[in-house]
This record gives sequence, structure tokens and C-alpha cells, in this order.
Amino acid sequence: MSGRRVRSRSLATALLVVVVGASGLACQGAATWGRDRLSDATDVLDIRYGTGLGLGLHLDATQYFGAGVGWSRVDRSRTWYGRHAVDMQGKEFVGFVLGSALGGGMCPPDPAHGWWHMLGFNVAALDVPNWSGDTGWFEHDNGPPFIDRARFGAVLFLPFVHGGLHLNVGEVLDLVIGLAGFDPAADDGIPKTASP
Repeated sequence: MSGRRVRSRSLATALLVVVVGASGLACQGAATWGRDRLSDATDVLDIRYGTGLGLGLHLDATQYFGAGVGWSRVDRSRTWYGRHAVDMQGKEFVGFVLGSALGGGMCPPDPAHGWWHMLGFNVAALDVPNWSGDTGWFEHDNGPPFIDRARFGAVLFLPFVHGGLHLNVGEVLDLVIGLAGFDPAADDGIPKTASP
């Protein structure tokens, strides 16, 4: 008997998601809704790529906690945060396990352009971000917004190149909730873009 209840509750939940999603389709139109969900799906994995000379590894558990080891000059780098990319050049990565930095030397960079970990905590992220993207983020790199800071992944620095991959949990939520027609990341209708 309990198996039937579980199945009927699961069916009712799935039906509710379909009904709410259909109401979102009716308001937006199927083509717009589909394009926005496809864009949301591409936002789930954030990548970083660039050039430089060195060797190192940096691990992130959200944008607030991380650790790294190694050294690398970063000549050019592009980092994707959901729908938006940030470019930087002429930086340096230094990692001593619980202390690592990319960017600002002795001064913490803004959190979109690097990190400055002390005892595993990123002091560069000690600002008050907006929940989702806004004009300051999409046009001027003021951010990243809070929803794009729940990223888990790594950056590998090799001789001449570096690359990284992060699972963006905030964008996973944006994709799932977007199925019902909502947009917690406030990025529907915005194309994937790099820094101006």
C-alpha cells in the first residue's frame, strides 16, 4: 500500500511541474522558453582557459573556499560564470596549500578576476553580491552574483596553458526552476557574452 502512495505522490509532483511549466510556456512562448532552457543548460558547467607559464593546481569548494599549490604566470585567461565570461591578463597564480592567490599580489582582486585564499577562505569574496546578474555584472564585470558563486571544481596550470572546469550549482537550480518558467539567475534572454 505504501508503494502506491509513493508512486501517486511522485506522479502528482511530476504533473504539478508539467502544469506549472506549461503555464510558463503559455506566458513566454515555446521558442523563447526552449531557447532560455537550452542557454541555462550551457550555464551549468563553467570553464576557464588561458595561457601562461608554470605548474600548479587549485581546487574550489564554492567561490568562498579553496586551496592550491604551485606557481604560474597567467598571460591571458577567460573564466565563464554561467552566462557571462570575464577576461584578464598579466596576473600570477601562487599556491601554498591553505594559502593561494590569483591576481592582486598583496591586495585581494575583485572576486570575478581572481582569488586570495587565507587558511582556505577567499577574502576577495568578502563583498555583498547581488543575488542574480544585473547591468553591473553583464556590462562591467561587477560580481559575480551570488547565484554563480556556488561552483565546485578545479583549475590546472600547465606549462604554456591552463584550464579549469566547475560545476555551477546555482545555474543547475536556475535550469531546474526555469522548467517551471521562473528565472532565479535573471539571465533569460541574455546571450552568452564575454567582457566588454
